[in-house]
Amino acid sequence: MENPEVRSLPVERCDGKVLYVIEKYEIRIGAASEDQSTDFIREVSPAEGVTLCSAIWKCGLHGVTVVVTRLLILLQPDWLALNVPAQVTLALKALLHKERKQLHPGALQQHQDTSQLHSRLEIYSKVLQRTDEMEDKPGTRVFKKTSPNSKLTVYLGKRDFVDHLTCVEPVDGVVLVEPDYLKDRKVFVTLNCAFRYGRDDIDVLGLSFRKDLFVSTVQVFPPVEKVQKDLSQLQERLLTKLGQNAHPFTFTIPKNLPCSVTLQPGPEDSGKGCGVDYELQAFCAKTADEKLHQRNSVHLVIRKVQYAPETPGPQPMVETRRNYLMSDRSLHLEASLDKELYYHGEPISVNVHVSNSSVKTVKKVKISVRQYADICLFSTAQYKCQVAHLEAEDQVSPSSTSCHVYTLTPLLGNNREKRGLALDGKLKHEDTNLASSTIIKEGANKEMMGIFVSYRVKVKLVVSLGGDVAVELPFVLMHPKPAHQPSAQQQPAAVSVSVDTNLIELNTSTSSDGGDLVFEDFARLGLTGTKDNQDREDLFY
Repeated sequence: MENPEVRSLPVERCDGKVLYVIEKYEIRIGAASEDQSTDFIREVSPAEGVTLCSAIWKCGLHGVTVVVTRLLILLQPDWLALNVPAQVTLALKALLHKERKQLHPGALQQHQDTSQLHSRLEIYSKVLQRTDEMEDKPGTRVFKKTSPNSKLTVYLGKRDFVDHLTCVEPVDGVVLVEPDYLKDRKVFVTLNCAFRYGRDDIDVLGLSFRKDLFVSTVQVFPPVEKVQKDLSQLQERLLTKLGQNAHPFTFTIPKNLPCSVTLQPGPEDSGKGCGVDYELQAFCAKTADEKLHQRNSVHLVIRKVQYAPETPGPQPMVETRRNYLMSDRSLHLEASLDKELYYHGEPISVNVHVSNSSVKTVKKVKISVRQYADICLFSTAQYKCQVAHLEAEDQVSPSSTSCHVYTLTPLLGNNREKRGLALDGKLKHEDTNLASSTIIKEGANKEMMGIFVSYRVKVKLVVSLGGDVAVELPFVLMHPKPAHQPSAQQQPAAVSVSVDTNLIELNTSTSSDGGDLVFEDFARLGLTGTKDNQDREDLFY
């Protein structure tokens, strides 16, 4: 579960002790004896231990002391192979050192039966050693989300799936389910790609302004096929770690489906906005067509993305010549960009060369970056939006020339109020940027692309007495291909309480592919090219 609820019970109901209830687990707070605390020790699996670890950290903010430490250690011997959450590390170390100090040789002499205390001291030393070892180990990040009733959990290795034009990365993951809860029901997972062309607040009479572009449903439990083939390495590790109640699933996204794009709503708009989104749903039901219930279902929004090609195209360059009435002399404009491919947040340099042989004067130069969004649904319509603008008072007199380089940087931060602006698929504004350029394979059906995004730089010469001259330069705006997979990252050595991730590391000593599994609550990552990344969404609700 994502965030276990922690609540305090009245003191009189706890025999003078403070008691916190964490779902079905109970933790005694205070100076309880060994016998008293034994009543609250529960035998849990490593998967349930993930939930309990998160809850213990939550209780740590409310003053949990030694008994919680004993609870963590005495649950099962397997807990020595299960690392604590990154947020717990420092707090747990402090508790263990405090307990260790109380068990120094001088204190041991005050007890007649020292064998149990020596055993505790040995266990504490092992746990301290484990917490020291975990700090320098790399981890494979795994994203998880649990249903509200905590009976169903979905694990994914990534949230962004790359379209390589020739193929799309498969959507593969694992579903963990409690078999006792299912009874005669089954577990299904559905992947849905939809184009929403209306908002929630204008849906009337049960009519949803939505078109499903792709829907695929698989039954993961009980499995339809006896033998599951072609499991990814991450799926195999998750199945080994989570046990027999974990079941894999895999989806293949067709190549002709659009990337995740959202149209920015206006300041007064509410509800889910327009755009193309991908949603993964896991649920318990007797049949796949049964109505979903929020309590026993998991909804995850994933993204289909494209990265910049490894070999960019030629440098954009365009020129035009304008002749005026009753004059044999012309105005010549040549414009070029320093390259075709730009990354989000990167400045664009525009080289403008003007040769004015006419009798007119160029009063100013206007340069703008425009986003073009082709909406391909029942019919194709094109919308354009200016995302960067520059005006230069560079006059060019008759029979003279001018050459200047102008710089613009298209950023979402400067266009927050523009309704209908195409953005990369998002949950909140700090989690996205301007929509990346859409790249399609030659010969592909453009009508299936949903929203086709492109960019152009427009250079306009404002001429006295009319007769303006303008040209457009197409370019590509995208994210660079990551140097390494985002699912395998080096975790920080020490994480403070203020960090907004809920990470739990599971030791994988038998694996040779680079470290532990790091479970993180399913939430969006900030991207480059934005100015509001400091307003990150809090993972603890």
